[in-house]
Amino acid sequence: MVRMKLFETILSLEKALAGENASLIVHSRFWEPLVENGSLRNPALIEFAWARCIEAELQSQLVGKDMRGDLEQLPASLLAHPDKKIAELARALLVAQHKIHDPSAALWSEMPVELLFQISQMMAYVAQSDDVDVALNALCVGHDEAQSVAGLARKLSFCLDIESRAQTRSPALSGIPIFLASLEYVTGIAYDRILILIGHNFGDPFAMLLRAAGFSKVEAFGAAREIFPELAINGDFENRWSRVERIDPADTLDLLSAWSSAEVITP
Repeated sequence: MVRMKLFETILSLEKALAGENASLIVHSRFWEPLVENGSLRNPALIEFAWARCIEAELQSQLVGKDMRGDLEQLPASLLAHPDKKIAELARALLVAQHKIHDPSAALWSEMPVELLFQISQMMAYVAQSDDVDVALNALCVGHDEAQSVAGLARKLSFCLDIESRAQTRSPALSGIPIFLASLEYVTGIAYDRILILIGHNFGDPFAMLLRAAGFSKVEAFGAAREIFPELAINGDFENRWSRVERIDPADTLDLLSAWSSAEVITP
């Protein structure tokens, strides 16, 4: 899955370079050279792709439930907010979410600017073309990561009133991006690292994250069950929570912060 997401990311950059001819780009001319020279072993790029895989999976699981997808979530309810800035942020977040779930998603636009610059340098080296180099530099200069899904979710999360903020304890109510942004705000752990902590199944890292964020047992079970419905029947939550609730939330946060500062190790 990570390999495919890496491919989609590189292809999205090529489509961005092609401009109006993006629809004509089907096969990547950069992929094989980047694989061969080892550029795609960049730990930050692998982590980005890994996080996007988990993010898409979690979003799919929520939308696949007995709900009306995004329309049940907090950003949609904020479209009619009396504060125009909050309404505009909510609209921008919903649009950004829709774009990255599109088959021709501009995944490159979700990158931190430092990572985009690194990947652009790698592609420019492969291309050996001044035109490509100039175009890639222009993309980097014009890139605003504050307009990414994570960036918009951070801003919207910061603006929420007390009533709306209560919904951020529930990924089904707030939507995955605001749920993640609120956890990032409370714990100081980066958005993508939180996704990796959550992973594909409920485990000790996710339980520790919720404990560090001050979730009660009831809140933690509710949030975890919304993302991993099987918890309601397999009893796994009780076993894991009984271990982490013995740890002081501050100590749990210290452990997670130490882990989150480590670099992803690639083979």
